[in-house]
Amino acid sequence: MNEPMGAPFGDNQPDRRPDWGWNRRPFLIAHRGYSSRAPENTLASFEMALRAGAEVLECDVQLTRDGAVAVMHDPDVDRTTDGKGPLQQKSWAQVRALDAGYSDRFGDAFAGQRVPRLEEVLDLARHRAQVFIEIKPEALGSGPGGIELETLRAAERTRMMQDIGVLSFAPLALQRVHSHAGSVPLGLVFRWWRSRRLVAEALAVEADYIVVYAARLLRKPDIVQDARAHGLKVGAYVVDSNEHLQPMLAWGVDGIATNCFGDLLPALEEREQ
Repeated sequence: MNEPMGAPFGDNQPDRRPDWGWNRRPFLIAHRGYSSRAPENTLASFEMALRAGAEVLECDVQLTRDGAVAVMHDPDVDRTTDGKGPLQQKSWAQVRALDAGYSDRFGDAFAGQRVPRLEEVLDLARHRAQVFIEIKPEALGSGPGGIELETLRAAERTRMMQDIGVLSFAPLALQRVHSHAGSVPLGLVFRWWRSRRLVAEALAVEADYIVVYAARLLRKPDIVQDARAHGLKVGAYVVDSNEHLQPMLAWGVDGIATNCFGDLLPALEEREQ
């Protein structure tokens, strides 16, 4: 694809049915896939989440030295692969050669898993799930078109524009995405901050969601009401126990990211009955 920097993406996309994916209220997000059971941000993890019933996935992206959109959380490859060093200093071929089986956590159970490109994750999800893509702040400014434009190009190539949302701690990333694809849902991610500032910052970048660290919401549930009063939806990350899930449901949190998708889904389904 060779769209100019100003070309729009994803115009005139049909709406999804109202009871599916992030149109549910509330909905669970498989955070880096089923990452309590399989190596995070790998195809094995995403496939496991899909088979467990996930309709919304979340993944993280970084750019390689030669502009490939790699699905990885950390700026360095050390934690989850058998490699060392910054991902942005490696070519895609070098990143692809790494074993992403996360042996420190899973031993040899997933040996041979590879770091996927974003296109592979979107291909896996097509017609099965929607995908929130988190652009990491350290990735801003990398690549000839910027990681924001490369992310949108990957979604366009895989015919997933109507089924992606973009998250980031970096307001600039969301502004850039919005300038190219105004219909893509956006979520500004926060760890702490006061509730008024959360809302103001999200509105300033025309975000649809504020996405808040779960520990913060547990201490300040009024954030949900403040956001709703200003037309914003609320996401929470990461919720891995039913003990913490139940108050999120009671407060009306829209999207709840979990590493333990299959463990929390029954509680959500029970609530819907």
